[in-house]
Amino acid sequence: MAKTLVCIINHMNYGGAQKVVYALAKGSALKYRVILVCKPGVYSDVLKSKYNIEIFDRQKLTFHGWKSYLDSLRQNKSELIIHTHNRKDLLLKIFFKRIDIHIHTFHSVYPGKNYLYKILRPDISISISKAVSEYLNRYDVNNILILNGIDAEIPDERLMKERCISSCGKKLLYVGRLSPEKGISEFLYSFKDLNLRDIGYTLTIIGDGEIRDALERYCIDNGLSKIVTFLGAKLRPWNDTLGYDVVVIPSHYEGFGLVGVEATIHGIPIIANDLKVLREVLYYIDDRCFFDINKTKTIWDTIQFVSDNYSMLALKCIQKSKVFYDYYSEDKMIKSYHQVYNSYLDYSGENKH
Repeated sequence: MAKTLVCIINHMNYGGAQKVVYALAKGSALKYRVILVCKPGVYSDVLKSKYNIEIFDRQKLTFHGWKSYLDSLRQNKSELIIHTHNRKDLLLKIFFKRIDIHIHTFHSVYPGKNYLYKILRPDISISISKAVSEYLNRYDVNNILILNGIDAEIPDERLMKERCISSCGKKLLYVGRLSPEKGISEFLYSFKDLNLRDIGYTLTIIGDGEIRDALERYCIDNGLSKIVTFLGAKLRPWNDTLGYDVVVIPSHYEGFGLVGVEATIHGIPIIANDLKVLREVLYYIDDRCFFDINKTKTIWDTIQFVSDNYSMLALKCIQKSKVFYDYYSEDKMIKSYHQVYNSYLDYSGENKH
């Protein structure tokens, strides 16, 4: 019996969950028939053109249209491994059949909003960090911990050390989705309040999202356009990281903090909102590199601390580059997911439910 992996996600533009799905889709194409159901974006375009992955635009489906679509995938007696990645897509479970294997990866912790899994639990729940796993355990949701992995290249160590010596920590970089929960709005407001434009600081923003237009308008209206640059979403946003000094992670909540891992591999010091999961993943960074996104003074204290101690912090980051590269391997992540998929199938493809 053929095995079909159906990955369902909200969109495929830049984001941590999107990177994981991108890696899983291309890494599973030789083992399964892979279908990606999403709002198309930069990652799905590459999967279709380069890896010949089937893409179905979820915008064409009404809520009840999901049943007919999933039934059509079962017509050739194909066994479905349905892997969802957004909490709202747990609602789709009402259209799954008992022979389907439903896997859900919890990519983040949304305090007070994860009520859906209390009623519609997946067959297998995946957590991506100890913080997420502990949260699910509090609600008696058994889960398997699979750390996110990334496809990255370590920059030349000599060049990283040259930046460490020559930089003063004033070229800030944000990489991520432009949405309210990411805290980039509040960070921009503090950028204005602290008059950072007058003391040589710049901020480059790589990413896209629903609040981009509002953020760009804010920068124009408040005289920040010359020091805040919007580059939009990029498939490989880390290609020119030697031009930046510090990565900013101002998120209100995270499930893993993939950007922090990427920044570490590229030898770039990090400042971040003080979240449990970021302290877990970025265990090596100084306590004074964490701020409270709701308190402008703490943001300034953090920025100033990094500027005053840049070489020391950068060298510490460079020392962890290879460690993170090996530990957060994309291949390890893909193999772990395949073990989960195969644990519910015997060698003949029969479901183990």
